[in-house]
Amino acid sequence: PRRPPPRRRRAAPAAAMDRRRCFRTAGQIYYGDVVVDASGACTRQGQGVQIFTASTVTGEAVVWGRYRGGFKKDRMTGTGSHRWSDGSVYEGGMLEGRPHGHGKLTWPEGSWYDGVWAQGE
Repeated sequence: PRRPPPRRRRAAPAAAMDRRRCFRTAGQIYYGDVVVDASGACTRQGQGVQIFTASTVTGEAVVWGRYRGGFKKDRMTGTGSHRWSDGSVYEGGMLEGRPHGHGKLTWPEGSWYDGVWAQGE
């Protein structure tokens, strides 16, 4: 009789994208998809929301921007929307934290640029 082939154990993945996390780092608040490595460290990966905060000279906390969209290897990469506290809004492609590909930037007074961006320009 033939024996069945031996079963192979699957190695545990080095990282798993099984979690949504909320954390604060250096004045930034993030909520969204993460990859967790074997040591427990999180890398932003997938869809999420990043809130950029700062402090005034009197110590008051302020929000100066929000990004909602794609992240890849801990950087804003993919399609997203970035809103600044002055009312400016960028919607479109991002690459490593800068507008890239097609996108629209609207300034607070209503003027806008809708076109192609290359690494922030």
